Amino acid sequence: MKKSKTVFLLFFLVLLAAGSIHAAVVEKISIKGNTVTKEYIIRNEIGFREKENIKKSDIKEALRRLRNMDIFSDVRLRVKKVKKKLRVSIHVTERWTTIPILKLSSGGGTQLITVGVYDPNIAGHYIEAGAQYQKLGDTNSGVFWFKNPRLFGSRHGFELQGWKTNRLRTKFDQGADSPVITNGFLQTRDKIFAAYRHEFSNDFAARLTYEFNQDRFSDRLVPDEVKPLLSAKGLPQDSEFHFAGLDFTYGQVNINSYLLDGTQFNFNVRHGFSKTPGLSDFDEANFSFRYYKTLFKNHTFAQRLLAGGSSTGVLQYWYYLGGLDRIRGFADNRFAGRYYWLSNTEYRYPVWKSESFVLQTVSFVDLVNVSESFGGLASLSGASAGVGLRVFLPKVYRFTLRIDYAQPLRKDDENKLNFGVQQFF
Repeated sequence: MKKSKTVFLLFFLVLLAAGSIHAAVVEKISIKGNTVTKEYIIRNEIGFREKENIKKSDIKEALRRLRNMDIFSDVRLRVKKVKKKLRVSIHVTERWTTIPILKLSSGGGTQLITVGVYDPNIAGHYIEAGAQYQKLGDTNSGVFWFKNPRLFGSRHGFELQGWKTNRLRTKFDQGADSPVITNGFLQTRDKIFAAYRHEFSNDFAARLTYEFNQDRFSDRLVPDEVKPLLSAKGLPQDSEFHFAGLDFTYGQVNINSYLLDGTQFNFNVRHGFSKTPGLSDFDEANFSFRYYKTLFKNHTFAQRLLAGGSSTGVLQYWYYLGGLDRIRGFADNRFAGRYYWLSNTEYRYPVWKSESFVLQTVSFVDLVNVSESFGGLASLSGASAGVGLRVFLPKVYRFTLRIDYAQPLRKDDENKLNFGVQQFF
């Protein structure tokens, strides 16, 4: 009996000693390099304070959080143990974050010009606001937005957006191998969007959303060859809808300059309340999966899967996918329907890199299926493969230029060149 007690006591002391190696009290936190960002922002983000007991995993998490703010081009965190207490030293290198927006994107036979300005770190308080004007083809649109991801210094977030958009919608024959136009119209939308987000843990967050859309339709700017088709089928009905939605996000994607690592799932549902006589309420559900893995120190395998479904026959709430931002090598709006799934696969590898400039090459395969019925999702609507280039300026917030060349593998199209800013996903 005494022997068993002695063994238990020794075991307990070993556990206690092991715990003391991996956990200690923070005596001091020093922060350097932040000329714009307020110190309280950094202290709030790391998740621990002076005189608190922390473990090695807390230090690792603090480094991840600071990098994922994406307002620093470099973050260094050092820990020194002095008389059984920890001194934490943080040194950050800030990015230039007041960003003039000037984009020229092309994909799927459509050109997008965007001008504006935004800042994700206004006056060093990690609050984002911006406004921009867009010219898509022959249409004009505008948007303003405000976002506070750390409301009252907590893990709560709030965002607000206001949109005025004009978008030419072209409908294609989904059964034809080449792009055959069957209809087209100009959609004008006034939109208000608001969201409240809460992080329950490092890996799980939820968001409540509200959206109001007012849509109007006309034949203005519709190409002359499409107008006879529109005359035969008529314009969609003008409409007003209110939406209430709920988003769930699980997992995390970690940022380290131009490299990404991690896995993230997102699922959202929303209900549309019709304010237009003759149009019914409807439901919509969407799923996304993103996976990034750094290989050989600076190569990246990237995968995106998207899927969605809608219970409405209202055309403006169908899914429209094409070369601008979904499947390269095809016309914008080339694929349309109430249900869809999409796969984008990339292998990214740098051919030149320095502290201020990175040139990255990309190989990719895009797959899509869009259907007017859920049962039609088993087939493949379109596929393409190609190569591309990316130019990064690591010291400038989210500065990425891209150009892709895609060859259609299933169905045919001539819109093979795609370029713009930011990664395709």
